[in-house]
Amino acid sequence: MFGIGDDDGDQCPTHNLTARANKTFIAGLTFQEFNRILAGACTALACLVSFLHMWRHATHLSVPRQQVKVMRVISLVPLYAIVNLLCICFPQAQVYLDPILELIQALCLASYFMLLCEYISPHNEGRDGFFSQIEIKDKKAEGGVVQDGVQWFAQRCFMIFQYPVIALGVAIATIVTQVAGVYCQYESKTNFAKLWLSIATTLSSGMAIAAVLLVAIQLKTHMPNLKPMTKLIAIKLVVGLAFLQQIAFWILQSTHVLKETDTLTYADLHYGIPSLLSCLEMVPISFVVFWAYPVGPYKLGSLVARGAERGESQTWAPTSYQGGFLGIRAFISMLNPFDVIKATFAAFAVAAKNYSSSKLNRNDSGSKPYATGPGYQQPNNQYRPNYGGQSRGPAGLAREAFNQFGPGRNTRDGRHGHNNGYDRQNGRGYDHTRGNSYNEYHESYPMNQRR
Repeated sequence: MFGIGDDDGDQCPTHNLTARANKTFIAGLTFQEFNRILAGACTALACLVSFLHMWRHATHLSVPRQQVKVMRVISLVPLYAIVNLLCICFPQAQVYLDPILELIQALCLASYFMLLCEYISPHNEGRDGFFSQIEIKDKKAEGGVVQDGVQWFAQRCFMIFQYPVIALGVAIATIVTQVAGVYCQYESKTNFAKLWLSIATTLSSGMAIAAVLLVAIQLKTHMPNLKPMTKLIAIKLVVGLAFLQQIAFWILQSTHVLKETDTLTYADLHYGIPSLLSCLEMVPISFVVFWAYPVGPYKLGSLVARGAERGESQTWAPTSYQGGFLGIRAFISMLNPFDVIKATFAAFAVAAKNYSSSKLNRNDSGSKPYATGPGYQQPNNQYRPNYGGQSRGPAGLAREAFNQFGPGRNTRDGRHGHNNGYDRQNGRGYDHTRGNSYNEYHESYPMNQRR
């Protein structure tokens, strides 16, 4: 597929990325020197704001399962600025640094999705119960409503967690093909690897962004106090602005508007200026992220910790923070990728299992595929009343979770087992709008475990 080139003009062009400008740009400085100073100052400011933000969460760690993921989301801003500063200082390394940016974005998006999952419940049973009850609208589904919310959620999990895997693979492939001389960072042609790797990255990122957007939209109506769309927009500003900027420079390059001068070299025009703009953008974005992911709701004096950012009127709260001295323990947990790796393997395993089940059902000509949702007739109320008489399928775990925690048990009124969205089963409170048992939810936190 790939070739070094031929006599028909398909040879990869070369440019001197270490060349210096013949004339100074301002105050006796070349543009590259000026660029390094300005981009370095912006990067330092963005890093300072983001680090203070992460440090405040680390030193006020009352809900570790949520706040560690918040810290990972916040880290996108300083990491993005630092990598772009490196592109300015070492333009010849830009071909290796760009895939790292993509991998950072993928991990940040996965962390945001895991944060949404923590808002629902820290356990799979609670999340399955939540998505089994809510009404998920989909124009492509029969009747405009998804019949199996658990399978719908599992599919979105796979669509999101495939992004870090693809991004890592593209990063490795970029290094290998660049060393082999078949990448060609200056041209996007079919006989070079850059075009195909770019297509793979675009498809993967588009699929993941669409999936996390759909999940956030579903949670928006059920958890208005969480403001999931606000949090998503805050972090996607980074990627969105970079995407628009990339299109603008691609148009300029295609129309041959960008031309070298005595003050601007090829590296300045194609790598220096775009990276400088990215560093400049990180400064206001760091403040937007600071506002979108506040620390206040997690402070002991201002919240009930087991309802952090969830509007629950409970009286229980932890007596101390869990971040350790100066938040060091929280930063160590933030750097530990084990939960992301585990979630990725789980998403792929569930997707493979569902695919095998659906393939088996298609081959079974003697019966129709079983209904894994709570019934094909959508009830008039927002949530589905019970699982009575439903057959088990890939969503069997959700059935058990619903039977254990869901409505229809020990209810205070006789209307489909609902009690204004709140029941008590076996001594535990269940909120139908959130899909988790309060006691179960907070027994998973370290500060609520019995010693």
